[in-house]
Amino acid sequence: MGYANINLEMFKSGLHLTCKETEDDEFIPKGNGNMLMDILNKIDELTNPDTRYQITEKGLRVLELTESGMDFDEACSKVESEEEKEKKLPYEYVDLGLPSGLKWCKTDVGTFKEGDSGLYFAWGETKGYKDTTGEKKFTWEDYKFGKADELSKYNETDGKTVLDPEDDAATVNMGEGWRMPTYDEYQELMDNTTWEWIEDYNYIGCDVMKLTSKINGNYIIFPTHGYCDLGWFNYAGSKCYFWTSSLYTWNIRHGCYIDMDSSGKGFSSGYRYVGQSVRGVRSDV
Repeated sequence: MGYANINLEMFKSGLHLTCKETEDDEFIPKGNGNMLMDILNKIDELTNPDTRYQITEKGLRVLELTESGMDFDEACSKVESEEEKEKKLPYEYVDLGLPSGLKWCKTDVGTFKEGDSGLYFAWGETKGYKDTTGEKKFTWEDYKFGKADELSKYNETDGKTVLDPEDDAATVNMGEGWRMPTYDEYQELMDNTTWEWIEDYNYIGCDVMKLTSKINGNYIIFPTHGYCDLGWFNYAGSKCYFWTSSLYTWNIRHGCYIDMDSSGKGFSSGYRYVGQSVRGVRSDV
């Protein structure tokens, strides 16, 4: 029987593989051509009998049964996915001593590692994407609030000029207390920091803009992951593009963003459907 033929329904209907204990959350990687015997051989290397398994996109998840007679669905409910666990990790903030008291996150929305690429978001959308190879191309056709001349929100009728919490990528993805900075809050950051362009920052393979506080010497970095537009990446590795939560009121098709490169930093505006990075801020700490 091929690995692809083993599915969740078979486990739910009573298939039970005896094995030994594995480390917490260990996966047996999913690969092309894996046969049942290959998987059983790997399972045989583990330690604690009476364990069931869950097939996931990532591979085979080991579910240790802690109670006699626990059914598969109950066991599944006790095991969090890697994604769910990651969402619960605390985002770190930096106190730059800003007059407003605002604290800035060390990393982009979608990653906990400094310098790593987070997710790309269209302005006002809360689902982020790593690339444009799938369903999302970042065009007017796939924009949440409609096409350029038929915008359903943040338009001339509702008069909204700053993203509501439910449309704020930082709030939705980072949790309570976090939000996207406004144009004015980015301006405060620029006014109270000095900038330095660093190539291959800490050998992570990425150039960054380092902003150091004039007030207390603390700093944050903005990695150069470019932007996504019409199915293409642009300026990845050479420029930073970060959305603010502010609408560009002179043209409601545009959101305000900050861009940074080796020559400096500045504000601009662009079509709301474009995928850019997002950084979170908070003022309640």
